[in-house]
Amino acid sequence: MEKILSLLLILQLIFRIPGFSQEKPSWYLGQEPPGDTPEIFAPGMVSIEDKNTHALVISPDGMTMLFSRYPDRTSYILNFENGEWTGPKEAFFFGKECSFSSDGNKIFYYTEGDIFYVEKTQEGWSEPVRMGPSINTSQVEFYPCITADGSLYFCRDGNWKTGRIMVARFNNGVYEEPVDLGLPVNNGGAIHAWISPDESYLLFNSPREGSHTQNDIWVSFRNPDGSWSEPMNAGEKINSGADAILCPTVSPDGQYLFFTKLNFKPPKGYVYWVQTDFLEGLRKSVTSNSK
Repeated sequence: MEKILSLLLILQLIFRIPGFSQEKPSWYLGQEPPGDTPEIFAPGMVSIEDKNTHALVISPDGMTMLFSRYPDRTSYILNFENGEWTGPKEAFFFGKECSFSSDGNKIFYYTEGDIFYVEKTQEGWSEPVRMGPSINTSQVEFYPCITADGSLYFCRDGNWKTGRIMVARFNNGVYEEPVDLGLPVNNGGAIHAWISPDESYLLFNSPREGSHTQNDIWVSFRNPDGSWSEPMNAGEKINSGADAILCPTVSPDGQYLFFTKLNFKPPKGYVYWVQTDFLEGLRKSVTSNSK
């Protein structure tokens, strides 16, 4: 009897611990999560008519959601406050395609071809800070994404066929000179890069050979020697049903991929979400091919 009571007590404690709760995260916005078939995310709230909504990101604590829109050229923010979501409302900074630092205390974004960030203060958020000349060159720099150790991945050159992915390591409080990821990632155009926090895989857009649309989502995995695997197409379930498939990001728990299906005439883009289970299949394929 004592063993049964102890087990019941342990189970009761487990289900009170954050992370063990069976309740759906608040950022689901009341939706049933998708399976392996993409579904529109938050229709009428995030995904709306006559806009290209893209680059949706969720803060590490799940309490803030940011996404961008054309033709507005800025971001919108949803906050979870007092048990409900407020917004969306125009963000307090002018810019788009955002990324949170791993602690949620910085938001990186781009505007007018340069990368900026804002930082939490006791009063709220700081004034925008433009990143230095090693990051912001005379070219277009955009789509920042921050790893768990603070390294900055971003895209240089907004042309789909010539754009490339860069990384600037964060050491002793400063960013080192950015390095081009090179081949095989930057081959045939690579932009809109989202890097997993542990840098084990990289999602990005490319119109390279093998795409199903004018710009597909591709994935590359980190090899044991630190190099990147040959990029693999994310598959026709994701890369179909629109002129271009853009702006991949992944939820804080790693379980869902967000992306935009964009049609050009008239310009319209909805955010979709889908389980990330397909990534494991692609990863196994890379592993088996390397043996």
